[in-house]
Amino acid sequence: MPFLVPFLDPILQNFIRHGKPDPDSGDKKVIKILYWNAWASMMIAMVLFVELFTPSRSFLLFIVYVQFLFIRNSSTDGAARHQRMVTAEMKVKTDGIFHSSSCPGIITKGYDLLIKGIDAFNKRAGGPGAQKF
Repeated sequence: MPFLVPFLDPILQNFIRHGKPDPDSGDKKVIKILYWNAWASMMIAMVLFVELFTPSRSFLLFIVYVQFLFIRNSSTDGAARHQRMVTAEMKVKTDGIFHSSSCPGIITKGYDLLIKGIDAFNKRAGGPGAQKF
């Protein structure tokens, strides 16, 4: 299939150009498809969460996928940096929703408790912010 390379390469390069540059280094040559991949991973997790409320739910699949996201978030490669960017963007958006004046206080407290639990789990698992020995 090497004869297809001249035809497919320009198309695939268009996919790679989309996304955001790396905020840590400001490098614009980072493969930006990783940003889109990180958003797709978050969307899959959201769909699996919604699926928990349907008759065809799979709690184990949801737990395993969330553990995969925790592992990816705590690694040091380019995909992990983009995953952390997307996670931070999601947290900013959900903070705005759950800390608005129209949100009931009990829901805000539940959200804050959930975020504290996720942060504690992330620190125990050796993620960013964990103390290294």
